[in-house]
Amino acid sequence: MHQKLNYIFLLFFVSYIFTADKNICNHCNQLISNQWIVFEENDYHNNCYENHIAPKCSLCLEILTGEYLLDAWGNPFHKIHEADGIYCSSCSRIISEGVTQGGYKLDDGRFLCSLCQSNIVQSTSQINISKLKVLTLLQKIGIEGINKEINITLANRITLQKLAHKISSSQLKGFTKFSYIKSPFGNLASEYKIYILDRLPTIEFEAVLAHEYLHVWLYENNIELSPAEREGFCNLASSYIYEQNGSTFSHIHLDSMDADTHPNYGDGFREMKSNLEKNGWKTLLHSLRQ
Repeated sequence: MHQKLNYIFLLFFVSYIFTADKNICNHCNQLISNQWIVFEENDYHNNCYENHIAPKCSLCLEILTGEYLLDAWGNPFHKIHEADGIYCSSCSRIISEGVTQGGYKLDDGRFLCSLCQSNIVQSTSQINISKLKVLTLLQKIGIEGINKEINITLANRITLQKLAHKISSSQLKGFTKFSYIKSPFGNLASEYKIYILDRLPTIEFEAVLAHEYLHVWLYENNIELSPAEREGFCNLASSYIYEQNGSTFSHIHLDSMDADTHPNYGDGFREMKSNLEKNGWKTLLHSLRQ
């Protein structure tokens, strides 16, 4: 489970208007006479500055003056848009034609930008490709023995919350259902079903899937942990997937995980992360098995 990513930074923009006899414009390299604008220690004609240099709002495209804000990706917008700004539920970009080429409101109330929508997981073949990729990466750190045939079902936020029952949350992006089935030989066998929020971008889907696979691994190895230890440990897998990806999208999610204030998904994760950084995967997994 991951918190909504809304990073907003308040900045203050300053430019100066000077008057003098002569100067050179840093944009067109032509002579300046009378007034010019100094921005970030460079000189510009008024028109050159306004048409080519001045920072512009990502929403209304007007020149930014005074206070303005940045989304998680550094896209600037006027502070007056803060209340009515819409952010992508996956990448936290502010949705606009200029930044994301627009976006969509999904049937479960989420907003998804066009950039993320172009890379969502929604077909069985996409699930299978990501599944094999995640299992391969987990094997490299010693997480082995997970059945690759575990059923993975996509569901929108409303359906996912209904299926999750007691662990339902508006922030929930996946959970694993454990049950027992009777084999043809009469003995009981474990059965797992993984449910993941639909229409997630590939890397986010894989991070959520890795988290759920660690729940399966803990259960298969009869490892009992406190809720904070359990969710913190499983979040190590999400973090690992994002680290292997290394994109800006992944780094934003990693920052969100580090800043999460939830006692299980935040505090528990940071405690497990500290343990991992100190001892490494091999020692951590060995200690859990004892």
